[in-house]
Amino acid sequence: MEPTAPTTPPATAPAALPDRAGGPGSSPVLRRDIQALRAVAVLLVVVDHFWPSGLLAGGYVGVDLFFVVSGYLITGHLVRELTGTGRVALGRFYARRALRLLPAAALVTAVSAVLVALWLPQEAWTRTAVEGAGSALYVQNWLMALSTLSEAAAAAGPTPFQHYWSLSVEEQFYLLWPALLPAVAAGAVRTGRGDPRRRLLVAVAAASAVSFAVGVVHTELSSQTAYFATWTRVWEFGVGALVALGAGVPRGPRTARAAVAAGWAGVAACAVLYRGVEFPGVGALVPVLAAAAILAGGQAADRTGLEPLTDRRVVQGIGNASYSVYLWHWPLVLVLPHALGREPGHAERALLVLGVLLLAAATRRWVELPGTRWRAPRARPARAAGVAAALTAVPVAACLALGAAAGWSPLAP
Repeated sequence: MEPTAPTTPPATAPAALPDRAGGPGSSPVLRRDIQALRAVAVLLVVVDHFWPSGLLAGGYVGVDLFFVVSGYLITGHLVRELTGTGRVALGRFYARRALRLLPAAALVTAVSAVLVALWLPQEAWTRTAVEGAGSALYVQNWLMALSTLSEAAAAAGPTPFQHYWSLSVEEQFYLLWPALLPAVAAGAVRTGRGDPRRRLLVAVAAASAVSFAVGVVHTELSSQTAYFATWTRVWEFGVGALVALGAGVPRGPRTARAAVAAGWAGVAACAVLYRGVEFPGVGALVPVLAAAAILAGGQAADRTGLEPLTDRRVVQGIGNASYSVYLWHWPLVLVLPHALGREPGHAERALLVLGVLLLAAATRRWVELPGTRWRAPRARPARAAGVAAALTAVPVAACLALGAAAGWSPLAP
């Protein structure tokens, strides 16, 4: 198996958004169509990695779908909080994210370090240790961008932590977004110039346009480094944010259903037809706009006509566990050939996909969900920061131990 550069879906907040008929300030309802979009996105990535250059060679667009969903969800959440309280409680926001993301990430990172020690050659341990620590600190995308400039790193092959690049991009985006939106809204209120929501729309549209232009130019100059850069991906989150702010949402149910159908058709076309398309340049427009159409149409219509497919229990289950699927699949893809001592067959890959889904379901039930329900740290952000530091230290320590076993030290000159 020759894995391609990992393109995994990042985790997002629970699928609760403005209600289908309302605007950004409306009460949230469960969006099954969003969970279905998550399920499809993660399955596209998994199939692309288990069967590279197969029927779904464009499965890497799954990561773009997730970025749009992330921008949509988090902007809807922030705007609801802004309109309801006039402010955003940043401490609680980051506490929620840490308690949702870090427990599962710490578990998978530590287990991956053990798998590497058991199955991968020792010459791969040092680079794996560096990238594992970088992933725990959410800078993996920049380690990947820098490694594309190094022939030695490229020749060394992928590590089990490369798929954390997209989560790193998302967390870097989330570091600034919750502070920028309230600042724009407060500026509009303070100056008395226009409706805050309109100012938010203009600001998000401008930031997205700049990011898209930078992404196109950067992709032309160096598609490898552009792929992992943060600024070339901001516009994908921004498109989701614009939909959450009401831009492009259809006014009638018939138009909404047509938008959803067109969006799913666009996702399918990209998954099958995209082969060797440079990202995140102009080619990323199609999957990004397709995801936006699905989100906008689903917000406007009570029913889209696709519920017999999107609302199935297995689809919803995969969507719910998509974060854990994303975490587990790549280390197992990479380790399997070493464990077998040969290239795995199609049946073995299919069995491993099933194993990934079962492992992800168990991780969600016994690791993810308990973290989201842990009320004590959520009520006190300072306590949550301590928990986050501990959960970050665990995978960093595991990776440093792996590096030390290979004779590497981060303090060495």
